[in-house]
Amino acid sequence: MSVAELFELLKNVILSREVIIITVVIALYLNFVLYVERYRKRPAGQKKMRKPKKESAPKTPDTADADGDEEMEDTE
Repeated sequence: MSVAELFELLKNVILSREVIIITVVIALYLNFVLYVERYRKRPAGQKKMRKPKKESAPKTPDTADADGDEEMEDTE
């Protein structure tokens, strides 16, 4: 079998009606399966709540003394 005959056979197989139909059916099936996998319906009233960002900067030891928010340390 020569290369030209091999390419002719390959062209006939790829362009056959059965191969085209099966390829389209498999593509549609995979699209449907991936859609069902991604689809998530949230129950009514249960939305994700965002946590508010902390606007104040963390206190340094210098500002903690001034504010009176110093933590009690064990002196044992």
